Amino acid sequence: MDKVSLDIDKMSMIQIKNNLEKLFPTDRKQRRALTNAAKRSSKPMQRALKDLIKSKASKTAEQRRALGYTVGKLRKSIRVFPSKKGMKSGKIGAYVGPLIKVPKSIKKKKGQTEEQRRKAAQEWVKKRSGFYFYMLEYGFGPRGSSQTVGGLGLLPKTADKAGGASLNLFESEVWKELNKKSKKLFGTSIK
Repeated sequence: MDKVSLDIDKMSMIQIKNNLEKLFPTDRKQRRALTNAAKRSSKPMQRALKDLIKSKASKTAEQRRALGYTVGKLRKSIRVFPSKKGMKSGKIGAYVGPLIKVPKSIKKKKGQTEEQRRKAAQEWVKKRSGFYFYMLEYGFGPRGSSQTVGGLGLLPKTADKAGGASLNLFESEVWKELNKKSKKLFGTSIK
């Protein structure tokens, strides 16, 4: 077996550390930059999930159109969300899933009564919400019946299909973020 020796210049390591601290002076800014990189790198997973929904969950689209339902709402509601829970502990990440919550701009609109806000929220849910994704994913039991309907299991399939591409993209997105900040501060890129 070949021997590998590695020499590390202490001064250059200290200089790199200092430059990184200049690039992102606070932990909050570092986490924000890494979260943005994670959101951008999750795009392949978002596309894969939308494709799986179109192929697996849209089998009765013609029947639903005939009944007057809108078709494609779930697919359009799939978004990439930043992870907010881990921000204080230093963890970064992004989630891919449906848009469910009614936006605050609708819930807390000034100059409207509570009834008008409720009606606007219900209209938004009819047009944009993908709340039924969880029923498709995990299954459900119809009310008044002992029979259960199994889920489709789209999330593990999405992870298998596009997880590697997202991880590879994450590394390049982190480098882009670091180079962008370095060019802004120092006029040169890191890599």
